[in-house]
Amino acid sequence: MQYIRSVIRYSKLFLQTPHISIRHLVHQYRVITFTDDPVFLQPWVISPTGYNSLAVLISPAIVTDLNTKDRFSARIRFSGQNSKVKYFKSTGGFNSEILIDLKPGAAYELFGIPLYHFKDSWVELDDFISDTRDLYSRLDESYPDVKKMVPVIDKWLAQRYAASNKKCRKELIHVMELIKTSRGQMDVIQLQRAVGMSRVSLQELFRREVGLSPKLYSRIIRANNVYNAINKMTHLDWMEIVHDFRFFDQAHFIKDFKHFFGRTPNQLHKEGFYFSQYLENAK
Repeated sequence: MQYIRSVIRYSKLFLQTPHISIRHLVHQYRVITFTDDPVFLQPWVISPTGYNSLAVLISPAIVTDLNTKDRFSARIRFSGQNSKVKYFKSTGGFNSEILIDLKPGAAYELFGIPLYHFKDSWVELDDFISDTRDLYSRLDESYPDVKKMVPVIDKWLAQRYAASNKKCRKELIHVMELIKTSRGQMDVIQLQRAVGMSRVSLQELFRREVGLSPKLYSRIIRANNVYNAINKMTHLDWMEIVHDFRFFDQAHFIKDFKHFFGRTPNQLHKEGFYFSQYLENAK
């Protein structure tokens, strides 16, 4: 069966700047629309990006995780950090949702729960937050106007941040920037030395505030950057990529890439299996 990145291919950015108090937490708001086009009868793919997401359903539908067979119908879902490619299918002929991309560490500040609890999982918002009644009421009043619903979510996130007593460690923010600028190529020893932390302390910081180990998170950022590099190439030179991104060899590169994207680099390039909108985060 052919897997199609339809959920992303048909998404669009909702151009609203987050409230000034949460711009360091919220990367962007997007609107994803499913239609009755046959393409949406195919499973769709989510690959790790290093970002957490909140998905707010505008139209009702049930989404099934094809890996675990879990079914989701909650109005607002939270995605933990994914460590590998995942496959989903929507049962609705029509469905749309607002997707809020949260920067690394943002979910810890907003919800105050260690992020390792959410690794490789989708959970319903009501499972870990009790005071959602007012949020749902305001969303109901704005439905189905997305331009009114997004500000409701933005205000709710700003209020949660103002009331939160959890703040990301400055060391984490610095390490995240190092990982980003190095395209995921700094090893853990280099990262811990840069912030003066022991390996165990850095590992625990990442597990609590990001949900993954620094090594795995770095691999995800590297894979995203590799994808972007491939997407820009007209003539593929695999050995150049292996060298530029410091893979051990070509076999290591292909295995790592397929783990995160569900396709080999060559398959992706030939099939036009493009994720560029979704992977904007890695640029």
